[in-house]
Amino acid sequence: AGLIVKAVERIIPEGEPIEELKMTKYIDLRMLSTPSIALKNTIKECLHMGLVAKSSLETSMDAIFYKSKDDVFKTFDIEKKINQLERDIMSYLIQLSNSKISGEDRRIVDELFNTINDIERVGDHADNIAELAMYVIEKDLEFSEESKKDIQTMYGKVMSAYELALQSIKEGSFELANEALKMEDQVDIIEKSCRSGHIYRLNNNTCNPESGIIFLDLLSNLERISDHASNIARAVIDAKGSISA
Repeated sequence: AGLIVKAVERIIPEGEPIEELKMTKYIDLRMLSTPSIALKNTIKECLHMGLVAKSSLETSMDAIFYKSKDDVFKTFDIEKKINQLERDIMSYLIQLSNSKISGEDRRIVDELFNTINDIERVGDHADNIAELAMYVIEKDLEFSEESKKDIQTMYGKVMSAYELALQSIKEGSFELANEALKMEDQVDIIEKSCRSGHIYRLNNNTCNPESGIIFLDLLSNLERISDHASNIARAVIDAKGSISA
């Protein structure tokens, strides 16, 4: 027993709970024999993955706002977890789709494939933002006060859209899904306004051109996250509210 304990301590870092090493929280191969339960648990797992991607977005934006290398590397670590979750859930969904399920459940499974892909893309864009943050840190770039306000406004609206999309999964809510879709329209308006303000600042030499490039890349990544939030919300609607955790 003593040798086993020493072996485990070498594999698992001191103080790290064993359960944290397991990426998935809800899916279980044994449940595939009961497809209806397996499907319900898969939806919960998708929501769990969505929340992990949300934390990735938060840390990437903290890296931008506070020029924090710690948050950059934290985002990179979370991205690895998101990718592993995608692989695990995809594999489980494939096995579930090959089992005896109803036509309605098969439609839900198809929508979950799309949802997992959209959530993974949110993680990718958060990873991109972290890379932008690293560039800002290494080059010691600064944003104008107007640019900072624009970034905060855009980020706040995008996060609201994504949170609504995830909540629509949790509750299987058409209303929340539609709110997320409406939020996407607002994000598009804000992005156009931010770009116009950016061009004005460039023309008036109140913006560092190098910082301006990062600003535009940041806007693009945030806008794409909003697009994926919209896709997630549409999946809830297309599944007729059957996607519910």
